[in-house]
Amino acid sequence: MSGQFLDLAVAYLWPRDSRVGSVTSCAGHVEGVGLPSGPPGPPSWTPSHRSTLSTVLPLHPRGVAVHGIVALQCEEETGVNETASHRSRETGGAKSGASAAAVRSHYDIGNEFYRLLLDDSMTYSCAIWENGAETLESAQDRKLEYHIRSARAAGKPNVLDIGCGWGSLLKKLVNQHGCHRAVGLTLSEAQAEWVDRMRLPHVDVLVESWEDHSPHDAYDAIVSIAATAHFLRPDNSEAERIAVLRRFFSRCHEWLKGGGFLSLESIVYGTGHYTAQSPLSGVFPESDMPRLHELATGFDGLFEPESIVSHRHHYPPTLRCWLENLSRHRDDAVR
Repeated sequence: MSGQFLDLAVAYLWPRDSRVGSVTSCAGHVEGVGLPSGPPGPPSWTPSHRSTLSTVLPLHPRGVAVHGIVALQCEEETGVNETASHRSRETGGAKSGASAAAVRSHYDIGNEFYRLLLDDSMTYSCAIWENGAETLESAQDRKLEYHIRSARAAGKPNVLDIGCGWGSLLKKLVNQHGCHRAVGLTLSEAQAEWVDRMRLPHVDVLVESWEDHSPHDAYDAIVSIAATAHFLRPDNSEAERIAVLRRFFSRCHEWLKGGGFLSLESIVYGTGHYTAQSPLSGVFPESDMPRLHELATGFDGLFEPESIVSHRHHYPPTLRCWLENLSRHRDDAVR
């Protein structure tokens, strides 16, 4: 089971001088994360693999992929509206996102495996680091708090987490921030089972896509952390990608109460493009990263950006911690 994660680590951390970034959008806020140079790849890898990685990620100085967070605020008074929801489902005909089977091929390989890979909170996205001496768990906690602040979610009656993973944000919302109800969406049966077993009060996890979600009540805040790559497919044209993202932001706009905030984190391309033979294509099948301008076109006129931040330099320590965890527990991981 560890093979795909070794591929992921190699793709991010090799060759030398590679830089990967991440963009997070929160109620109009976007941030990015990057990777410094990492260890050399396995001896069996050829220069052609290096070239492929440079194209897909892409790698510095030939290309850069950025990770970040965007904070966005609704432009006008909204709320759940059946007619508006019907209109948004008809906006653009592009097929959106990875299939449930493709998503589960990555996330449903076993919750026990992810316990070996991740920190105790089971947070599977880039952490936010303050210094090199802190633990992965404290850095992940800082990232979750960052999103809660950006979305103004603390103490709110009804909060949505799109792509909720193993429930670390949901748990924090109800146990530490007094949220009356927190709803999580995931396509992973294993993740939903994990959250259900925690028996968190006032938490509902639904195994469904954001496109199929139809809430009865409007949300006070929405958070989505590192899920957007699963909204797009490698065969989408740029126009189709924008249409899918437009549908996504339209739905979020409809679900939010007027003045509500959306906090969105995403890995995005800086330059380069999808390459089918890259390690990442096997790790996340049927998935592809957006570009920043595609995200911006998607929310234009629906949300007012509050902040766009690049935290790409926070990705290397996060990935190295995962790789160290996996190396330390290798025997258990490959059983």
